Parts: sequence; structure tokens; C-alpha cells
Amino acid sequence: MKWSEQAESVVLCEGFYDRSFWSGLLQYMGCTDPGIRPDTSTRVTFPDPWKVTIKQGQFGFASKSERCIRVKPCGGKSNIIREAESALNDRNDRRLLRLVINVDADTNADGTESLSKSFSRAAITELLHRLNINATETPDGHLTIDDGATEICFVRWDVSEPPQDALPNQQTLERLVCAAIFAAYPERAECITNWLASRHNPPPINVKEYAWSVMAGWYAEGSCDDFYQCFWRDQQLAVELESRLRQCGAWQVATKLAETSS
Repeated sequence: MKWSEQAESVVLCEGFYDRSFWSGLLQYMGCTDPGIRPDTSTRVTFPDPWKVTIKQGQFGFASKSERCIRVKPCGGKSNIIREAESALNDRNDRRLLRLVINVDADTNADGTESLSKSFSRAAITELLHRLNINATETPDGHLTIDDGATEICFVRWDVSEPPQDALPNQQTLERLVCAAIFAAYPERAECITNWLASRHNPPPINVKEYAWSVMAGWYAEGSCDDFYQCFWRDQQLAVELESRLRQCGAWQVATKLAETSS
């Protein structure tokens, strides 16, 4: 892969399925994945702009202007600040165009108190303060540092759909995806509601059981990783996803990463 310059944008996300979702989204917006080759069914490694192999669960993409976009799953919220600090400390040696912090909102759609600990934007501002980095807020609510050389964006997965039996109550990637699927194909919501209610002695409720039930019903031919990418190959579903990503601001950030027009 020949990059246009020694610079990159970094997306820090919670886990592998967030990485998969970003993969599908960025490719839908015109980015390319050098790790995919037509002559092999397995991913291949390739070097970043500094000739270091992109690996350890990270995915790399080339924007439309052939700048590097690195998507890095952090293994949960607890590791995101550490990875953000590492990226910020490295920016003098590795030009950092954009740092995206992507997490589940983890609030409850029905307004009740969530048992999960949310990741707040304050954690990023506290990190910048600790590193003695001055930041300026942009009109769209993001931050810039180093006189605008680096932008820091904060993306949370949430959707405005009211509570319903077919959707997990917690604001997560699973809720976002299921909401878009049921908007595109309303009859599927009733199927999932009936199936979940029919289980004998089910385990404690979990957001993942909703998404995996949808996968088993309509997307079982692919892998779990592909499940979070395949939505973008369905134009009817892609329209619903775009609408919800615009609401939470993720679409606008992805547009900047891909360097496409809004």
C-alpha cells in the first residue's frame, strides 16, 4: 500500500464488533481495506505509513486521498484512556490527523438508571489537562489541539427510538443496529419479540441476545464479524443506519475520516 503521506487518523473503539461496524461503514463511504485481497479468502497484513505492520486486532483503511485510518479495538472502556494517551504522546513522531473516541452510551432508553458505567467526554478533557495539552472546542462540539493540527472527536452509539420489546433498553451498538433493521424490515421486530419471550428459563437479559437473534434469523450464512459489516450491502438498511448515525454524530465524523462530501 502506498500512502499519500506519513499521517493517520485513529479510531479507538470498545471491541471487535465495533471495529467490524466501522469497517463496513468506512468502506461504504469509499475507503478501501488493503487487508482484503481478491486472490485469498483470509486477511493479509500490510504496513502503515511508517512501514510498521498493522496487526494485533487492528484494521487499517485508506481514505479517498490515501491517508491511513487505523481502527483499534481496545478491549473495553477501561482501556480507551490508556490508548488515547499513547496516541497523543506519539503524535510528534506519528502525525495524528484525527483521534476518534467511540463508545456505547450505556444509558437506558426508558430513562431508568443504568447499571453500566458510562464513558464521559470529561475523561478526555481530564486526560488532556494531565498531559498539559490545550484544546479548543469546534462549532460541532469536537476538540482541536496543536493549533488545529489534530482533531479529537467523541462518538457514542445511541438512537432515539422509544423503548420496545424487540430492542435492548441499553444504548449500545446492538440497539442501534437492531433499530435500523426493524425500521427497514418492521415484521422482524415481532419475530424477535416472540422468540425471546418463548424461551424456557432464559438467562438474565443481555443486549447481545437481541443482535444474535437477528443474526440467527436472517444473517446466519455469514460470520459474527461479517454480521456487523453486511448491513452496508443492503441499501434499504444502509439508509436507516445513515439516519441514525447522523443523529448521534457518527456519520459526520465518518465523513471526515473518509474525506467525502457531506
